[in-house]
Amino acid sequence: MKARLRGGFPYEGRPAFCMAVVAGVLAYGATRPLTFSLMAGLFLVSALSAVWQPLPNRRLRNLALLTVALAAALIGWSLLQTLPLGLGDALGLEDAAARIVPPGPGAISVDPGRTLYAIPAAVLPLLVFVTTFILFRREESAFFLVQFLAGLGVVLAVIGIPQFLFDPGHILLIPKVAYPESLTGSFINRNTAAAFFGCAALLCAAVAATPRQANERWRPPPPPGEPVRMPLRLSAQAYAGIWLVGAGACLTALLLTQSRAGIAVFLSGVFVFSAIRLWTYLRRKEVPVAKRLAAMLGLSVLLAIAGIVVAGRALLRFQLAGLDSARWCAYRSTVRAIGDHVWFGTGLGTFPVVFPAYRAADCAPAARWETAHSTYLEGYMALGLPFLFALVLVFVVVTHILITGIRSRRRMRNVPIAGAAVSTLVALHSLIDFPLQVPGFAAYFSAALGACTAVALGRASSGAERRQETARPPVRPPSAGAKGKRGNRPRFPTRELARSPASAAPLRPDPEGQ
Repeated sequence: MKARLRGGFPYEGRPAFCMAVVAGVLAYGATRPLTFSLMAGLFLVSALSAVWQPLPNRRLRNLALLTVALAAALIGWSLLQTLPLGLGDALGLEDAAARIVPPGPGAISVDPGRTLYAIPAAVLPLLVFVTTFILFRREESAFFLVQFLAGLGVVLAVIGIPQFLFDPGHILLIPKVAYPESLTGSFINRNTAAAFFGCAALLCAAVAATPRQANERWRPPPPPGEPVRMPLRLSAQAYAGIWLVGAGACLTALLLTQSRAGIAVFLSGVFVFSAIRLWTYLRRKEVPVAKRLAAMLGLSVLLAIAGIVVAGRALLRFQLAGLDSARWCAYRSTVRAIGDHVWFGTGLGTFPVVFPAYRAADCAPAARWETAHSTYLEGYMALGLPFLFALVLVFVVVTHILITGIRSRRRMRNVPIAGAAVSTLVALHSLIDFPLQVPGFAAYFSAALGACTAVALGRASSGAERRQETARPPVRPPSAGAKGKRGNRPRFPTRELARSPASAAPLRPDPEGQ
């Protein structure tokens, strides 16, 4: 029995997937064990339902296999780090780890228990990514997911702005323990909130820029015998205006976070989005050269003004608060730890254990460092050289996917463009902070990237696959003198056959053709 929601939204685990995304965002980033278990359980249910779903073309199948292989390699390497195989002695790691924890049984990880505990959070983004483009493999459902994620950001902005203005001491239902002067939405850290609202604003812009017909194709006709109910139809201008207002709400929430890094990387995402859209527009032959130059000059002036505004705010904050020397000191200490564990790392999730041994005396002695405030540095310190290889592979694959979608799509080109902008925002923000280490935001970003991937690679990748998708069963004309043979009669009568004398007898379905 195929149970479907109104509008062609099949059950198939998608409601559980959407509930998991909402739970991860509303549960303050799902950083607690209970909330993370709830979110991961919902994602696991949706992933199990996605196992039996076929993928439409070879490119998505290859990407699914690559993602699963990468997740398996991450799990296998993390487990290898915890095994007491005597590798620590053989590789000379015991001397470097002796000042961190007491000498262990020869495992690569300095704390095998923490490494085992950190595996689910590290694998979850890959699981969400592959589940997304399997469950939402059709471009209509993928576009619906983009709308859903953008709308979730708008809802949190509409809720968070009044709460910050009238009740700044709370985050939704709990008291705020940090950043009382900044809006944090449903997250504890304002930088994570800035990354979230920046991604939501870019997704809103992509939905507003997509033609209205992209949301109408996946509305099925009513069943036979039911009256046709005309839904509320919005004009293209009203539809785009609503999403632009939502993008403005997310931008307002982003500015209220007062995150310098968040605002700066959002401008980089806006630059990528605007530059790619302008490049695709200027590629048209009918656009005059003067108009091309004027558009490029206008975009440069607008981005320069925005950069001056942000630079002015950053300089003002620097004059008032000075340089964040503690963070740069933490970076130098992390680099020293990497120098002692270049090849194999210290173990996944062991940063809180390893960092005190390398921490300089002037690195905020009263603070407790749980993360390195740089996903790349902490990942290299934990996993060693394999992390660098995996990072390069991910960057190459994601770039190839988005470029393919931008070059091949026409009507829904704005979706892979938004994927490029959001990926740029998160990649740059991860240099100086840890948004991807917050499970709720990591799941949100992975879902957005998976939806953009489904749109970018959803079409058939070769001429043979496209012909197979559009192929129809052939009609076999009856042979002369075979009037009484059922196997030679056509399955689908045509107008020409109906007029011919050979088809005067009543036609019956062909059992061999079925």
